[in-house]
Amino acid sequence: MKGIYKRTDYHSQKIREGRLGMKFSQEHRKNISIAKSKYRPSPETLIKMSIAAKKIGLKPPSHKGKTYEDIYGKNYKDEIEKRRLSIINFYNKKGRNPIHRNKHTNSKYRNWRKSVFERDNYSCQKCFLRGGNLQAHHIKSWKNYINLRFDLENGRTLCISCHKLENKEQRFLESSLTKQECGIK
Repeated sequence: MKGIYKRTDYHSQKIREGRLGMKFSQEHRKNISIAKSKYRPSPETLIKMSIAAKKIGLKPPSHKGKTYEDIYGKNYKDEIEKRRLSIINFYNKKGRNPIHRNKHTNSKYRNWRKSVFERDNYSCQKCFLRGGNLQAHHIKSWKNYINLRFDLENGRTLCISCHKLENKEQRFLESSLTKQECGIK
């Protein structure tokens, strides 16, 4: 039969690439919108669907703009305490340390970071870019050298791209060092 042709995946991909970035006229966009609106549920249907989802537990009830007292009534203080304790318990579990949680909000860390920036005159020490998005880098890692965390000599200012590269190199070196120390290569 003439005119019947089944597209292969290759042809579909080529057609997709050809249409990528096409600009449609206002009239064409309006026609697309009308065609898609036929398949949208009405606002009333959306409300019914939302209520049904809440009833069967698929969607939590909305608490937006409400206080704990509005939501939990007289027992709101108990709920606040329960949530506070759950956070504490999360960090008390084996292997979790609350020091890591407050790494970037700690005033000691902020002061260290500011001192590093001032010492390096707010410029990247690798590519010498001045200003912009700078980050303070720990020369000896935060994780492995706890006693050097806030030592000014253990820090240097880097831009984001140099910092990413430096961290990759640092992770590689630390992992290869531990393998050599263990006799594994």
